[in-house]
Amino acid sequence: MKLLIKNRKLKIPSDALSAFTRYLKVLRSHAHEVLPMKSGILHAQQGISLLLMVTMVGGLFFVTSAAVNLIWTVSKSSRTIGESEQAYFAALAAVEQALYEYEKGSGALENMQIPKPPAINPPALQGNAAATFTANSVVDYLVPTYTNALTASNNQNLPIDTSNNLNIDVPAGKTFFLNLSTQGVTYPSQIQATLVTGSNITAKSFAQSIQAIQPLNTAGQNHQMNIPLSNNDAKLLITNSSGATARVQIKPTGGNLPLGIIVTGVGRFKNTERKVEVAKPNWVIY
Repeated sequence: MKLLIKNRKLKIPSDALSAFTRYLKVLRSHAHEVLPMKSGILHAQQGISLLLMVTMVGGLFFVTSAAVNLIWTVSKSSRTIGESEQAYFAALAAVEQALYEYEKGSGALENMQIPKPPAINPPALQGNAAATFTANSVVDYLVPTYTNALTASNNQNLPIDTSNNLNIDVPAGKTFFLNLSTQGVTYPSQIQATLVTGSNITAKSFAQSIQAIQPLNTAGQNHQMNIPLSNNDAKLLITNSSGATARVQIKPTGGNLPLGIIVTGVGRFKNTERKVEVAKPNWVIY
């Protein structure tokens, strides 16, 4: 092979030419391997794209599932709250019904018992789920915790009896009234009201139209009140006509001294139940 450079002939050595020829043959022999390499790269790129797509779809499915679950939970919670409110109002209706029956009737404890669950659904809503209620009433022999005017002489958590007397702080110019006339309640056979501190106190008791009045002016003076067991119609009034708070101690004999009635209303709606307790005291300071 000869090349002409600037009108001069250049002769390429035969061994260099042979090496170049062998190089071309090698390239021809490996040319078929280029396409598989490109094909492998293409397959790798397709695999990565597929993995990314699966990951994105999985993430989207997770987010969608979480959103659906959240919506279901909120919906279920809202429905449960609604059912709880229905049951709560049914329980309130039970208490109101029990108190109404008590006032309408003879003032007996049994008037506050509603053992059968009447439906309170109006006729227009027949076919829908109806709320029901029951009511139960028990006598309360403990000193109330919502006032400081009444305390127990020994233990607040025990009934008022002969050894655990009731202390009453009557403010100046006020009257303590105790009603012992609820039918069906067992009362003590006798009550003694003793002046502890203060003066110018008047104790009045009424039992079967029999009235007794006793002035209490010095500590230690007392007023005896006999309660007829055959007819629960007794009342006690202690009036403070002085200018300072006076303390009077009530000591029952022959049983515990009731201080009220606890009415428990139970409301039910579907699978939800709520309870409401209301204390109806038999005393007042006015």
